[in-house]
Order: sequence, then C-alpha cells, then structure tokens
Amino acid sequence: MIEDQENGFTSGNDSFVCSKHFADYAIRGFIESHGGGGQCSYCKEDKENGTKERRVLSFDDLLALVVEGFGNEYGDPNNGIIRYDGETGQWDGRLYHTSDLVSEHIELVNEEDDQEILEDISNCIITDIWCQRHPYMPSENEELSFDWDFFCQFLKHRVRYVFYKHSEKIDKEYKQVSPSYILGEIGKFINGLELFYNTRKDGGLFDIIELYRARQHKRKEKISRACQIGTAPESKATANRFSAAGIPMFYGTSDKKTAVLETRNKKKKNEYISVGKFKNTRELNLIDLTRVPNISIFDLEKSEFYNTSFFLKHFIIKIAEPIIKDGREHFEYVPTQVVTEYLRHLFPAQFKKKVDGIRYKSSIDNSKICYVIFATADQCANDKDPSNDAILVLERKSILRFSVKKSIKNR
Repeated sequence: MIEDQENGFTSGNDSFVCSKHFADYAIRGFIESHGGGGQCSYCKEDKENGTKERRVLSFDDLLALVVEGFGNEYGDPNNGIIRYDGETGQWDGRLYHTSDLVSEHIELVNEEDDQEILEDISNCIITDIWCQRHPYMPSENEELSFDWDFFCQFLKHRVRYVFYKHSEKIDKEYKQVSPSYILGEIGKFINGLELFYNTRKDGGLFDIIELYRARQHKRKEKISRACQIGTAPESKATANRFSAAGIPMFYGTSDKKTAVLETRNKKKKNEYISVGKFKNTRELNLIDLTRVPNISIFDLEKSEFYNTSFFLKHFIIKIAEPIIKDGREHFEYVPTQVVTEYLRHLFPAQFKKKVDGIRYKSSIDNSKICYVIFATADQCANDKDPSNDAILVLERKSILRFSVKKSIKNR
C-alpha cells in the first residue's frame, strides 16, 4: 500500500497492453521501446483466435507513465496547491476528475472498442481529483504570448534600434530580463522541437525545391533574366514581412497562383505580371514555421515543450496575419523582421546550425507554403550561366507574362 501510494496508482493489475490501441505517439513509442514479447490482454481477436505474441507492456508500467505525465501539469489539491473553504465546502480553483483527464489526454485508435483500457487506467489511479499544478499563475503559454505581444508593441511604438541595450526590464521568476529575451526563447523552442526543413539527402545530394516568384511591372518591360525577377538589389529592396528596406532577401512560393496573389497590386490594372520558377543549387536548411507538433503530455523527454507548443502555434498565426499596405506596414513588419535577423545571424552561432531561410504559410492562402531565402541578387542566376555563388537559378523557359486585368478576371 505504501508503494502504491508513492507510485500514485494501485498495482497488481497483471494485464499487458500493446501499442496498437493508442493513437498517442508517446504512449505508442513507450510501449514499443520498453515492452517485451507477450500477449495483449485487450486484443479481442487474439483471445478468440489463440495466442499471438506482440510487443506488450505491463499495465503497471503504463500506469507509471500516465501518472508521471499527469503530474507534470496537474497536482492533488489536497496537497495545498489550491485553497479549500471549509465553510462552503468549495475548492478555490478548477478541479478535474481522473476519468476526465484520462479521456482528454489518452487518445485511442478505436474509442468505442477500447473503453475498457481507459476505465482500467482511471480505476487504478489513486488520486480522484486534480488541479492545475500552478493555478494562481498564468500558464507558460499565456505568459509567452503576453511577452511576445509586449515585445511587438515595444518595438513598434517605443524603441526601434537600441532595444537590446534599453533599460526596460520584465520581471521573471525573481529576476529581471530584457524584453528581447523572447527571441532567445523562440530560438530555444525551434531548436528543441526541431522545426527544420532540410533538403539534404545521403551521398551529398539534396532535394530540389521549386520556388515561384512574381513581379509586377510596366507593360513595356520584358522580364527574361534572374536579375529582373529574382532578389531585388539593395537599392530597390523594400520593406517586407521578414526583411527591412535595404536588406535584400528572396521571397518565393510553392505555386504560381500564390506567387501572383502575394505580389499583385490590383489598383494598377494596366500593368503586367511575370512569374518564373527558381530552383536551389545546393542543400538548404530552413526554419520550418509551417508546422508545430502536438506534444503529448506523456512525452517525458519533451515535457518542457508541452506548453511551449501552444505558444508557438499562436506565434506562427500572428506572424502570418495579413497586413494592410496602407503606409503603416513599414512598422507593422518590424517584429517579424527582428525575429528574422535573430534567426539569420544569432541563432546559428547559438545552436551551431546553419540557417538558409524560413518556410512559412501564406497569408493569402493558408494551405500554400511560402519561402524567404537568404539570397542576394548576386546569388540568383540564370539556369544557363549560374555563378559559383548562386543559391537559386531561374528556369528562363518557365517565365509567364500576363496582364493584371487578366489575373483579376481569372482569379
């Protein structure tokens, strides 16, 4: 009984369970890596058709994982985590029943057939009710979201160029930090969650990414070379979502239509649009902001990123939000421009990983992928005469030209 109390569950259930019942990747992985050969007590077809050996885990080991996972985020209110009002008989905070946590966090492959597993888990866990481990404090997700919003306002309306040296501080767990600390946190999360899209293949080979880039121009201008449709030169580089004016970067998308929609100015109906396809000439390692994995509460190796993953999803939505180009976009873009400079110049040294650009979702069409590649005008070349420094080459035969009016008509 003492051992059960320490473990948080009643032992003695001699059942075994295999991974096929669970949709949760962490539970599946734990069973596969820690289990041994045997018969699953919950596979009905095995019972009916005779013994079939699978990789199974003892029920006690499964319970130990579940209880530890819950314990990282929830606690027993009887341990003084929240206040109890003896007069009213009420707890000063939200409570969760064990069965509710089990149903919410343990995802099954077949909810209808495998309810017995959830019932057995719920019945074996000693704690009946749970509460948030830190109920009187904002969650890490809420705190990081607030800090990001504060940092954005700080950059846009108070300090632009010397924010790293500014005396403004934020109170954090008995210490004070600069508002720019959020950049290092974002970098730590990107590295820890391995948010990278790398084109490297075995044997020094690499995958080719097709990047479509569009440019709107006067009717008389003929676009036929990389220097005309690739990265703008420094003198013509305007402010964009990830780059400040005067700092050239290559912006491309995964398809022609999105490239046109991201570029087109419908007010200038008499102009034309040219769109061409570029390809990378070498391996690229990109920060991938198109996906943030759902971290399982039972992924003990990544438990520190459980709440962080919710913040990163909020962060990615924020940086991909459409911005109305009404003359104010030059400062609305500032926070994401600063994040880009951090990822381009500081992140590689901090985490010893080369970064060639960022992969993100289009603000025009969330299902399409956009890219910003850290390539200057000199690093964009024609496919017939690429230079040694070229990162991207233009397929000159791919260039299409049409009027803005026609693009609006054809949507």
